Amino acid sequence: EQLSKASLVVFDRHAAKTLENAVTVASVADVVARSTTVVSCVPDDAAATAVADELLSAAKPGLLHVSVSTLSPVCATDLERKHQEAGVGFVAAPVFARPENMRAGQASFA
Repeated sequence: EQLSKASLVVFDRHAAKTLENAVTVASVADVVARSTTVVSCVPDDAAATAVADELLSAAKPGLLHVSVSTLSPVCATDLERKHQEAGVGFVAAPVFARPENMRAGQASFA
């Protein structure tokens, strides 16, 4: 399957929650294999660390990982260090919005 540069590749541990028009894959590693930029959004530091570890185990230098999760400063600093060691870019850009505001497209990034 050949993807255009504009294709959206998605992995969610809860497959029913993926986007209708996205290419759904079976793992974080599959997303990494098909992407130059990966955006992750998870509920807490533990999940962010687990996703980053999985991402970094499959990543090639030059990949960019943008985390839109709300992370503690300690976690964000640790993830930044791990990414730098792997030659992978990392941006912590937490999104701020209540669920109803997210659905209405009224969110902001820090």
